[in-house]
Amino acid sequence: MMISLDDDDNSLTITNGIATPAFAEDYNFDPRWWTGPIDKIQTRLAQIPEDTDGLAVLVTTGAFCPIHKGHVQLLETAKMELESRGMTVLGGYICPDHDQYVSSKIQSGSLSAVQRLELCEIAVEDNDWLMVDRWAAIYASGSVGFTTIVSHIDKMVKHHIKTTKPIHIVYTFGGDNAMFAFSFVARWSCICVLRPGSLDFFNEMTSYDSLRRNPRIIFSEDTTAPLDSTSVRKGDLSGLLPKVKNRWLSLQQSKGETLKSDPSILPSIDTFYIRNEGKWAVQPFLKHSNCSLDHSLQAYNMFCKKLQYVFQLAFDFRHTVQVLKLQGQEIKLRQLLSAGKNIISLDPCLSGSHNLGVWHVSRPLVKASTAIVAHTEQTPPGEHIGQAKAGEYLLLAEQLPLDAETEGLIAQRLPAGCTISQHLSHSDLRTSTSEDIANTSQIQGIPLNARDFLAGSHEAGTVLQLGEAQFVRAPNILPYVRPSHRTHVDVTVEVGFSKAIWELNRQFYQAVGGGLMVKDTALEFQALCKAQGFPTDMQMMDLCDWHLTAFEYMDFIELKTRKEDKVEPTYESA
Repeated sequence: MMISLDDDDNSLTITNGIATPAFAEDYNFDPRWWTGPIDKIQTRLAQIPEDTDGLAVLVTTGAFCPIHKGHVQLLETAKMELESRGMTVLGGYICPDHDQYVSSKIQSGSLSAVQRLELCEIAVEDNDWLMVDRWAAIYASGSVGFTTIVSHIDKMVKHHIKTTKPIHIVYTFGGDNAMFAFSFVARWSCICVLRPGSLDFFNEMTSYDSLRRNPRIIFSEDTTAPLDSTSVRKGDLSGLLPKVKNRWLSLQQSKGETLKSDPSILPSIDTFYIRNEGKWAVQPFLKHSNCSLDHSLQAYNMFCKKLQYVFQLAFDFRHTVQVLKLQGQEIKLRQLLSAGKNIISLDPCLSGSHNLGVWHVSRPLVKASTAIVAHTEQTPPGEHIGQAKAGEYLLLAEQLPLDAETEGLIAQRLPAGCTISQHLSHSDLRTSTSEDIANTSQIQGIPLNARDFLAGSHEAGTVLQLGEAQFVRAPNILPYVRPSHRTHVDVTVEVGFSKAIWELNRQFYQAVGGGLMVKDTALEFQALCKAQGFPTDMQMMDLCDWHLTAFEYMDFIELKTRKEDKVEPTYESA
């Protein structure tokens, strides 16, 4: 028989003499600011009938310093318990607490919020239903109660996921915290899972009629493994998942230094190349802007120059960051074509002898992407790849190496007798001769596109799938895209990096006259704004301000200029 998780109408605040935490706790959260992915919930929803009843999402909170197998087992046990009672669990969230709380609980050996989040994300990256929400750890202005986090997840899920049946948020905790159940007598749902050593306390809580007879409060007697984070911090690593263990050891070895992400994520790289696409990038604005083409290009050039500096700050000047111009790449490409080179281009900015438009579609805040053939209008002019004649071809892409799905799309569409002899990225076109192209494999460099960081520019950012067939574009910054997923920016500075880029966006839109609105931007970005609830007549400067205001309530590392650097160039007003 399916249990009922519907809320009671009454609103009790005292139960058996115990005051319950208030759900009306005041805190600042706008659900339009993405704090966690929802992709696994969407995947599960697509697998079940539309009218399925008893939908649930689990939530657990804690320090997770560090996360261990017992934390995951707690959620898995709760999921099995609910499913045995007829519920359908769509997903679950691990919500690490704010540093303010963790520092008061753990006197020594604690990790920062960013590091704890990273370990949690590593722990669930291969799990098909668990995710990590970042709000309580870094977006809240300070420590918040677990009931507030439940309320936050509820708001987020309701805003982003539309279903015909309600989704119930079920708070999950161990038997050592069994008294938490009193907080759910009047509202919401919870499940308490027995932990080793907590049996007496567990049994005491189940003796209360208000808890035992409440259908929304569940006590599971399936016990979890005797694991705890304190033992891990003391050196017993047996309870850590293998990938978490490796990263934990790396963090311990780095103590006392400025902690950065796993160095294996960022290979030996000499230079990052940011492409300035010029008129190609700003074309959506040209017919609506109050300033001339020359002034628009001047503003975009300044955006690119400042973007270069922000990357240098984010990389702590450990890597060289150069800006390349699209016009120069077009010249190099024409030289290659004139020299008889056959080139298949996946780069929408550069047309080869044959072309194929490819989108790498992701979900908000999710690293993984799926390659699909882009809409026809997104393919650069020229002959389609299907018209290629037998022979050898150079393959030009915006990013290398290509993922297996993209390679598969090319293989499916490449006619028989056609072979790919070499891969090039747009940064390889900075070389001056066709002979230099042959040596590009020896060059360590990462190509980036400036337009991917300017909201609303032409074919900019990451293609995100919001609904079953709803595709939008978002700049490669928070709250939509994790910079650490797309740009090699370290997780420890990606919030500060995102804020700095939103400031550059505002400066750009002010420089081009300040009057551009959402409806004046690229269509895919307009679609994102519509989904987020931003009106089409909202000025882009106001949109930037909305995002910048959100950072005021967050706890993060700001990117700060160095005293020895020259004063940054300023924009000229239109």
